[in-house]
Amino acid sequence: MENELTKLKSAMDQSVFQSATFGEKEKQAIRESLHQRKKKRIPVAGFVAVAALFLLALIGSSVWLQMNQPAAPSDGEPHILEGMIFQGQTNAGDTLQFLDGNLTVSTDPMISAIRPWMDPEDMASDPASELVYPELDVERTDSLFSIYSEEELVFTLTQTGPLLYEDEAGNVYSTQVFIEGADDFTARVEDFKVGYHVGGGVIFGDNENGIHIGMLQIIDSEESYSTVEELLLEIDYDFERGYIEFPDAEILTEGSTYTVILDEEHTLIFEKKGKRIIEDENGIRYYSVPE
Repeated sequence: MENELTKLKSAMDQSVFQSATFGEKEKQAIRESLHQRKKKRIPVAGFVAVAALFLLALIGSSVWLQMNQPAAPSDGEPHILEGMIFQGQTNAGDTLQFLDGNLTVSTDPMISAIRPWMDPEDMASDPASELVYPELDVERTDSLFSIYSEEELVFTLTQTGPLLYEDEAGNVYSTQVFIEGADDFTARVEDFKVGYHVGGGVIFGDNENGIHIGMLQIIDSEESYSTVEELLLEIDYDFERGYIEFPDAEILTEGSTYTVILDEEHTLIFEKKGKRIIEDENGIRYYSVPE
């Protein structure tokens, strides 16, 4: 094999490479040729960098578009009637269902027409129907509830009792969910005149006559004691006497909060939770007796 290669080299030297020279001129030409080839190549690192910049620009433009396009309706807090079902009283076949952000109005004329004195043959035979109002929002003004679907007013209900409502046509509906009146969450000094009961005691008074607390015993509880009970234990209250007076006490109110300053060392804070309900800082509720 080596002998054949030697013969091939000798033959090429006499023919192909006979006049070939490889001096500085040829070397420089080769260097320039290699340099030109490198220029024509697409560098991998450069390609990656360009692609990364393009991707960043794309992401940036996407973020800008999202920030500047009109905001879609958000899933904020549900409206006040969400989850409630109203059963028709004027027309027993009517129901209003406020579920999943929609209002579904169902009517069944046959059920609504049922009366003990009526002949079944004379009752309405119209089929039941159902109408859904999407994208619901409810605005409350005192006892009036304005119901909007897709930003258009479609229905109103007026609260006529704790569990009773009436539509604009005078149809009465009832529900099992109690909604406090609008003013039932506003704390007032006079609320304490009637007094609030908790456990085995009562707290009552005003800014003219001070605060009176009466309690004959503290009932053992596995849960927290009320702040009134904790106060009585702290001051070595005389349970045999049965009551204590704070003649210089002052009741301050702000929104739904009562701040009852008994003396320089003792203050009680309550939150109004309903027309006749307050709650102390331990989460214990106190209830007043109707006048």
